[in-house]
Amino acid sequence: MGIKGFDRAPLVGPDALRAAHGERLAALVATDRRDAVAVEFAFTGPAGGHRLRIVNGLDENRLERGPADPQYVRHHL
Repeated sequence: MGIKGFDRAPLVGPDALRAAHGERLAALVATDRRDAVAVEFAFTGPAGGHRLRIVNGLDENRLERGPADPQYVRHHL
């Protein structure tokens, strides 16, 4: 599934998680859209930072990285 015109962010694997190791947490954001909710962790570091999301969709859960779907509504915590 996906939103027309938006390429879903790549799923996170061990290498993406290792890349965020040692970076500082810059922001924690709760996001939602019609069919999913997510918690996004924004890290800063020498490599330019990373964004990781824990996504809970109606019938699937996943980890994503990179820019979020533009249809998410962001709620800064």
